Amino acid sequence: MRTIRYKLLEYFENGTVQLFNLRDDMGEQNDLSKIEVQKTKELTAKLHQWRKDVDAQMMKPNPDYDPAMDLWSGKK
Repeated sequence: MRTIRYKLLEYFENGTVQLFNLRDDMGEQNDLSKIEVQKTKELTAKLHQWRKDVDAQMMKPNPDYDPAMDLWSGKK
């Protein structure tokens, strides 16, 4: 979810969120989700409402996923 000033990330894997102030932190280095709690709640609610409005299909875990074969993890 993105506004002119903020960017909210919600992670599928564990449900955590991160909030960044794009005006002051273009590199997205400082997670403000624990500091700007009300803004985090507001944007999370908007994201969830948008998903409902567009009937977004949520991702499901891949039963065939093998972490040992994950190229991004650096393991082979």
